[in-house]
Amino acid sequence: MDKTELSLKNKIKNKLIREPVLFHPSVFEENNELISNNNEISWVAPEYLQRPKTASWWTGAFVVLLIAITIEALTGDWTMLAVTLMFAFVYWTSHAFRPPKKTKITLSSKGIKIGYHFIPFAEIEFFWIIYNPPEVKQLFFRVRKRLFADIVIELEGQNPDQIKYFLEEHLTEVIGVQESFSDVILRLLKL
Repeated sequence: MDKTELSLKNKIKNKLIREPVLFHPSVFEENNELISNNNEISWVAPEYLQRPKTASWWTGAFVVLLIAITIEALTGDWTMLAVTLMFAFVYWTSHAFRPPKKTKITLSSKGIKIGYHFIPFAEIEFFWIIYNPPEVKQLFFRVRKRLFADIVIELEGQNPDQIKYFLEEHLTEVIGVQESFSDVILRLLKL
């Protein structure tokens, strides 16, 4: 070991220099500030937006489920009954017991990094932003050659204009895109 390495280790040991720490994206939960410089923009966003559900919502959902099960049983549609029960069970377990994970989002001059997954701009066709606070604050990317072509990122409290100007240097923006009818229904039903 040469003197510089030994000196550096002594400084780290004596707490004069901090050791580099590697973070998993989920540790940024408490710090949701926008970090920005000329080369990148970063923030922390939930993997999906979990809408709060009241006891009356759960009661209404249970009543609708009972009606559907009753109709399916009376008509002898056992396959649909099984699908309905599976859907209800999966939805309940995935939303009642698992809150959305926080993920670090980074937009750089080369592409987008969502957690540890990097997507270069060459694989992205275009982007659009739907910003109707407080209900909808989302950034969308249309990705080439993927089964699920649209990537949706929650903007949380970020400035959509700053993100838009940054992305316009690298991608084409589609203007005038509105929230789809199915997304409106899902939002209104709090699904």
